[in-house]
Amino acid sequence: MTDLSVATINLDNLGEWSHTTRFERLTEAVNTALKRPMIIALQEIGAFAEEENVNLDAPLPATIDKTLLDYLNSDQPLEAQYHYAEIAPKPFTTGGERNHHIRSAFLYRAPITLTELRTLGEDSPFFTGNTLEGKEALSPSRRPLHGIFDLNGTPLHLINCHLKSMNAPTNDRKKIARRQRNAQAEQIRQDIQNHKNEPLMVLGDFNDLPQSKTIEILRDHQSLASIWNDTPKPCYTYRYKNKPIVLDYILYNHHLTLIEVSAPPLNTPHLSPTRFSDHDPVVATFTL
Repeated sequence: MTDLSVATINLDNLGEWSHTTRFERLTEAVNTALKRPMIIALQEIGAFAEEENVNLDAPLPATIDKTLLDYLNSDQPLEAQYHYAEIAPKPFTTGGERNHHIRSAFLYRAPITLTELRTLGEDSPFFTGNTLEGKEALSPSRRPLHGIFDLNGTPLHLINCHLKSMNAPTNDRKKIARRQRNAQAEQIRQDIQNHKNEPLMVLGDFNDLPQSKTIEILRDHQSLASIWNDTPKPCYTYRYKNKPIVLDYILYNHHLTLIEVSAPPLNTPHLSPTRFSDHDPVVATFTL
């Protein structure tokens, strides 16, 4: 039996414009509350560029990867140091705050190694955006990031997701966003089914509630369990209109056994001195 610790953190548009205190508080959280998980799925890593000053046909890498690693790896032995992995998107293809070009990424450390990294949904209008919904277009959204890792010879599949936001200016747009999330979940479910014979997790900011159709689809007829099903007390990871809700998840298949899960409330209390995002991190330990 081998232990595996995994976390997911939405970093709320963390980029080169972010104050150093956010990096400091994130580092403190990773080192203490999260206990330096072997793999961390990140959402909302940004890179600033304005339309008139960027090549729209070239990928736009994040520039904070070195800064992030400098903070996280400070005073750490070589075997405990994190590595960073992303697939840079083209500008204005991922939604979110304009000019920030957010994307998902992974941090991982020994004994984990990364063997393959790819995005999903590059040919799907539910990720790329178009006018399938009639008068109003589907807006672009972040592509899921499928990392294949190795742990002592065992392959691990982690699909890092940041689905279409539930924030929308009108009820009609909220309905379109919900249908878009459901369609995104269907696309991801197809990838889940391709790897059901190996350890697999789907994790990240799903932008939907535990009883939603989005989560039902991602669980693939309950072939994936949710960490929240095994949590004895109510937890939440975000405040939506000041109401505590769960938006962040780790789903896992039967090749993994959940030992422990935690969602330390580091960010959702508005006056928290440890705040580095608007989401709380989620961390879980498994055996395989």
